Amino acid sequence: MVILDNVASIVEQNGKNVLLIGSNRFMKHYTGRGDRTRWRCCKSFNKCRAIAITYQDRIIKLNNSHNH
Repeated sequence: MVILDNVASIVEQNGKNVLLIGSNRFMKHYTGRGDRTRWRCCKSFNKCRAIAITYQDRIIKLNNSHNH
């Protein structure tokens, strides 16, 4: 499990869930087995490979390597 101080989950004006980690936004990509949810960096259209995986509202995996 990854423990971070600067994490927030918000709902944007369009109704979509967004995970804020530091100054980076992650959009919900899909929910897999159980309660595991995969989040992609909002700049993934620029080929950013940063992801986060949450399980029951806790971050269990984080690749916070951004290329922007």
